[in-house]
Amino acid sequence: MAEESHTKLEYIEFVDMAYIDTGYIPGDNTAFEFEAAFNMGAQCWYGSISTVPFEYSRFHGGAEAASHRICIYTNQGGNKNVISKRSDGEFHTYYISKSLCRLDEIESSADLSIPQLSLYIGNRNSERVNSLITYTMNRCRYAKIYENDELVRHYIPALKNGTYCMYEQIQGKYYYNAAGVGYITGG
Repeated sequence: MAEESHTKLEYIEFVDMAYIDTGYIPGDNTAFEFEAAFNMGAQCWYGSISTVPFEYSRFHGGAEAASHRICIYTNQGGNKNVISKRSDGEFHTYYISKSLCRLDEIESSADLSIPQLSLYIGNRNSERVNSLITYTMNRCRYAKIYENDELVRHYIPALKNGTYCMYEQIQGKYYYNAAGVGYITGG
């Protein structure tokens, strides 16, 4: 493992379309956990994106602008069950797997399709930007990826050489804004 040479942060903020690509392709036994806080008006998502814009059925957790709620979609296709809470700007814990989703203490069985797309951390919704949606900042304290209940990735906020990023503790690697737009800051 690489030697750490960064400053640990409490959180990082993703502004506009900034996001981190973990490069990790989820499978049927993958679970994705993260702790995040969203602005009231944020429309933003953590996790893999769908190839179809606005199809929130694939490993998604985030915030909806129109309904002012934070949520996880637990079923794919036309029957989209949702775990949700009122958006309050506070940190909440998301856990998303193929068969179980949890938002803080609220739990629901799930039937998610697992795409062959890498998991993202940050403001990522679809493959195109829609001018009607505002991508505003959200904060992340950590993100974890599990395979068969074993922790395989653990991302924490860091500041390395003046650049905000996520440090993956198991591999000892740094991950930076992959969007080419927006920016990442932290605190």
